[in-house]
Amino acid sequence: LESGNLLVYDNGNGRVAEFSPTGEVVWEYPVLAPASGWITKLWNGNYFFPDINNQRLLEVSPEGEVVKEILLEGIGIYQAKAYNPEDLPALQNE
Repeated sequence: LESGNLLVYDNGNGRVAEFSPTGEVVWEYPVLAPASGWITKLWNGNYFFPDINNQRLLEVSPEGEVVKEILLEGIGIYQAKAYNPEDLPALQNE
């Protein structure tokens, strides 16, 4: 991240987390997953990641509130990416 912080899908400790350069936990959210995953910090400050065991994608605020949940029943997913619409002019309404 621009701040120097790192985002980690921490399977061993059942969480996704943001760490400062000194190793301090800046943010975390509980997620149990059997395999590695992907976490992105969005342009709005929220976090976006798959919740593998519950077959869903989550957008979670820095306060830990689930802002958006996308259910993916029957789909095994460990990675998802989100893009800022402002960075993709083809997706903007003219």
